[in-house]
Amino acid sequence: MNGMEYIYCPNCGRRIEKEFNYCPYCGFNLKLQDRRTQGHIVIGPHPRMLFIRGALLLVIAIIMLLMIFSSPFSTDSTAIFFAIPIVLFIVFAVYVIYKALRGETVPTYRVEAK
Repeated sequence: MNGMEYIYCPNCGRRIEKEFNYCPYCGFNLKLQDRRTQGHIVIGPHPRMLFIRGALLLVIAIIMLLMIFSSPFSTDSTAIFFAIPIVLFIVFAVYVIYKALRGETVPTYRVEAK
């Protein structure tokens, strides 16, 4: 190894040198918020991407519900059996959209090489 220590940018996720004050790829201010926690780097998707993913999940779930209840081959009990997980899926999608609208992210962790 060349002795340099690397971290991952919390905004774009790219590997950069630990001494940088700003990410050279996205311009994120690394010194403003030191997000290092016990040897882990906290990163998460950008809230706008989180919103897009949540909205996409919501649209897919609604289409699936419409397909289940409009099918001539499904009975009421069969439709309800398949609808329950889709409703839970919708609740999850709404939660993701809610987090994105508040500007929060769902943190993921990447272990820093020592």
